[in-house]
Amino acid sequence: MKKLIILSAFLFCFTIISCNESVKENAVVNKEDAIEYNDFLATSIDPVITKMLDFEEALFVADNEKIKALYAELISITLETRKKISERPAFDGNETFKNSLLEIMNFYTTVAEKDYSRIIQLIESENELSQEVSDKIEEILTTIYDRENEYYINFEKEVSLYAKKYNLEVNELNESY
Repeated sequence: MKKLIILSAFLFCFTIISCNESVKENAVVNKEDAIEYNDFLATSIDPVITKMLDFEEALFVADNEKIKALYAELISITLETRKKISERPAFDGNETFKNSLLEIMNFYTTVAEKDYSRIIQLIESENELSQEVSDKIEEILTTIYDRENEYYINFEKEVSLYAKKYNLEVNELNESY
């Protein structure tokens, strides 16, 4: 389980970017606007990922009521974040960067509504968490992480294209991870 949480945290840290201020002097687009838009998109999913990790960590140590409370919070924050991102206007007439993040948010919504719901049903089916149920949960989580990686590959491509278009340098945060 810890390996999966570390993988998710790594993927999260890998995709969050910051941009240096190396914009061409004759650029039509204001460099601060390009950086601000990037930072908004790159950090907007932070609360969702934090709640997902909290939920996954609680699966093996918390009681059912705590898991259900975290689940309710996760559903709420996932829907709020997806709405916040979708309402953000396109930057410089291009929505592909934003849409790649919305694809991730749609994925997270599906994970929360379907996969996590299935996990809760498994946990509720027993008085104590058996090895069999723990193995099923691990299997579901592994499948989620495999699918998640595909979305991040696309997002990273869009980040690179965005950075190239506005002559920004893409720097990974937390390079030590």
